[in-house]
Amino acid sequence: MRKKRIKNKKKLAKYFSLKNLLAICGVIGLITAAIIGVTDTYKLLFPNMNAEYEILYYFKDKKNIELSDPSNLSIEMTLEDFINGTITLPVNLAIRNKENKFLDIVKIEIYYPSQVKLNSSGKILANTSSKIYKIIEHDIGVLKNSNNYTPIESTDEIMLPIKFPTVEAVGLTEDGVPMYLIMAISELEGMFKTYTSFLLPVKVYAKDNKVWEDILKFEVYHKMSVVGYFSDEDEPISLSDVDKKFVADLTSKCKLINEFSGIQQGRDLHYKKCQTTTEVFQLVFLDKKLKLVVLDKNKDGYINQLYVFSDNNSSHKLVFSNKLPMFDWKKKAISPEPSP
Repeated sequence: MRKKRIKNKKKLAKYFSLKNLLAICGVIGLITAAIIGVTDTYKLLFPNMNAEYEILYYFKDKKNIELSDPSNLSIEMTLEDFINGTITLPVNLAIRNKENKFLDIVKIEIYYPSQVKLNSSGKILANTSSKIYKIIEHDIGVLKNSNNYTPIESTDEIMLPIKFPTVEAVGLTEDGVPMYLIMAISELEGMFKTYTSFLLPVKVYAKDNKVWEDILKFEVYHKMSVVGYFSDEDEPISLSDVDKKFVADLTSKCKLINEFSGIQQGRDLHYKKCQTTTEVFQLVFLDKKLKLVVLDKNKDGYINQLYVFSDNNSSHKLVFSNKLPMFDWKKKAISPEPSP
């Protein structure tokens, strides 16, 4: 997901504190660890470690391939990764033949811990220890003795868990619009970070050659800037009469999924999550007046439009150009006390 800074921040803040709403506002940074360790079984499987070849990680774009030590990777997280608590890592490996001979019919086997969620374009091999690992085989072909690295064309993707302490709260903008905040306890201002470490044993086979064995150590730093999840096109648009009629019709069709009430800054707040045959939407009221409509038009879990009704009687909508996940508001985020 490409992230751009909003050019007209003052205009947005005037109508609606967008950089604080629904994006992970207040998220600043955290270093945590989720370690997928190798067992003694791996050590028994890979006793013949040698340095006849070398494997590195690579990043690829349309023009270039950039090599990197797998023990020092930095991956950009998305807002969806943050909300879902997982990050997808492509296992892009490139191999160099350091032997003084030409190698043919080269294959590599990668041993993934069985608990890891995995998508692969390689061949899944049957094994007798499936509770410990999943073995994926990739064809490499020919490897010349060279200082260059040959990328493995078929790749794997693994889904890594990222866990961190969060605090959820409801706040109000200056114009009296409720917003839902998910805040991560932090150390580094402006950037959220996690750290994941795991080991991947590998075996490399070639025609008329001994088996190469190694254990790759991955240390992956995940980072996510919380500024700029709204693109330049995500500007507030004043509601037309057609828009207002649409909102009125939508709210009248509410088939209730969930609702709760509470007190927020001395005002009665009421939240509803509703659905129709084709849509899911959230309604938020203050003092019995509609203040916020969050719309998922096709029930795919992403917000398409936002309708905002301020205390100063202005009303606006936002049509999102980037995918922003919809998440449920929780009652614990507001006060349960009754109105005075």
